[in-house]
Amino acid sequence: LRQDSSWVAQARGKALKVIYKLVYDLPADISYRIVFLERDLDEVQASQEAMLRRSGLDPDQIGREVLIKLFQAEIFAFRRWAEAQANVRIFYANHARVIADPKKAAQEIAQFLGLPMDTAAMAEVVTPELYRNRA
Repeated sequence: LRQDSSWVAQARGKALKVIYKLVYDLPADISYRIVFLERDLDEVQASQEAMLRRSGLDPDQIGREVLIKLFQAEIFAFRRWAEAQANVRIFYANHARVIADPKKAAQEIAQFLGLPMDTAAMAEVVTPELYRNRA
């Protein structure tokens, strides 16, 4: 997205998976409905550490508390930025609640998007077994 966002207009009406750091780079002349999956930051950090270890890197170079504080600041800044954007609407979905009650989460997301969706199929693809890094 940072180098080339020209393709975004062609994706109108489709779902895109974009990490929050790149949402800033979405073209401002298009309206967006964003489903932002919020996850416990201790879990995010544990997941990042596991990924770094698998890559042969040392996740302990920066303390866990420091990284969590950085994540918190980034998420806070993102929320403030998003609230100021006239072309952005966000639904915040809690990761643990999606895992616990995928049917309800699917219905809420469909309602937010305002589109006909197969919420049963959406709920079925939630895979609790993949929820490995818990707080």
